[in-house]
Amino acid sequence: MAKEQITGVVVGADLIEWTTLQRGKSGYDAASSGSVSLARAITRAADGTASEEPQAAVDSRAKAELGKIKGDAAAALSSDKMILRVISLPDVPDNELKGMVHLQVDKFSPFPAEDLVVSHEILQKKDGNCLVLVAAASLAEVTALGRTLRLGRIEPERIDAAVLGWWRILKDAGEIAEAGRQVVLLLTEKSPELMVFNDGLPVAFRSLSPQGELPADEFAAETAREAGFTLMSLELDHGTGAGNRATVWHRGDKPAALCQRLAEECSCQVESKSIEKLPRLAEGVAKRSMETGSLIDLVPESWRVQSKARTAKGRMVAILSLIIGVWAIGMVGFFGGLMYKQGKLDHFKKRQKEEIVKSAEDVRSIIRRVETIQKYMDRSESALESWRVTTIAQPDGVEIISFHFKKGERVIVDGKAASSDQAFTFSQKIEEQKFFDKVKLGDVKSDKQGKVTFQLVMTFAGGSGR
Repeated sequence: MAKEQITGVVVGADLIEWTTLQRGKSGYDAASSGSVSLARAITRAADGTASEEPQAAVDSRAKAELGKIKGDAAAALSSDKMILRVISLPDVPDNELKGMVHLQVDKFSPFPAEDLVVSHEILQKKDGNCLVLVAAASLAEVTALGRTLRLGRIEPERIDAAVLGWWRILKDAGEIAEAGRQVVLLLTEKSPELMVFNDGLPVAFRSLSPQGELPADEFAAETAREAGFTLMSLELDHGTGAGNRATVWHRGDKPAALCQRLAEECSCQVESKSIEKLPRLAEGVAKRSMETGSLIDLVPESWRVQSKARTAKGRMVAILSLIIGVWAIGMVGFFGGLMYKQGKLDHFKKRQKEEIVKSAEDVRSIIRRVETIQKYMDRSESALESWRVTTIAQPDGVEIISFHFKKGERVIVDGKAASSDQAFTFSQKIEEQKFFDKVKLGDVKSDKQGKVTFQLVMTFAGGSGR
């Protein structure tokens, strides 16, 4: 079911902007919007010395602005902080397609898979194939975005790519051609965004180098050259596009030099239009999230697990509070009735005392259950985390034969190594992780193949090594 209201939030290096959309009779209406600068102001004293605004003041501004956002929110990560690729894959079930996407990301990403957040959305299904948009972002960048959003207690339901918000805005404005190849260059405040479309479908997204200190002519030449390289590589993958056209969206005066260079590189006519006439980027991000279907979502799975855990804990606390409140009200009523019925005091006390004891035991039982649930919801000493710590410390040449985990107690690893030194090194590296309270290397024995077998017993704090 489509959402009735959502807020799009775009966090840049120096600016946060947001727009809340509500679904109306004729489309989407902007209910509210805002922005705040993240730049640290510099002030100069009378003696000429300069001082920079403290980061705490910037965080306070951001917290106040983000605090205005109510309800569901979708955030957008800057496109220069991620990899966006459009690839063609076979039309297979969703779980198989997800695995194929991760394999493709392993090929073109410079980062290890464990340091990435990967997502995808299907652009088109045709003739047994899928045109798939793949997004991959560093976990560190996503975490930094989440840290900023949490200043306003915002838990984003989706993290999108900022450039896809621009795509939605241009599409709604009728600026994306339905036939032929189209090059769109957005001169945003941060850096140029290049988008290439074939028959209305995106085939490439690129964040180009910002102008910085470059003169206008050099910036125009460099930007046009990068656009030309992109088109050349697309011709190898998708063939030559028919009916090429290009549009440059800019702020202020028309970038004549850039338009001329781009026309030469792309061998097509170039239009220039003012980006200031378009809605805010946050509106495009919100519109994408108002729709149903599977879209790019770079929210780490660990965030969702933590959110569910907090929700479950909150519900348990609410239930417990309700039970205690009801019990307390019952006690007030009981003692009031006791004072009113003095004539039946002895018999009434005996009967109600048994009920009180039973109610109190029920409450204690619930508290014990809550504590037990909280213990098992704690993932800090989970089997998965223990395995991760063990494999990080595993030296080359050491083989793990078995891994036995007992919650809150210990982990026993049986392994095989080329030498006893390797087994000792493995034990030392695990100790250096400071994850387990104790790490004990058992007897090291040689087998017939000349290798050694060993056992490691790793104990959690308060656990038993037996």
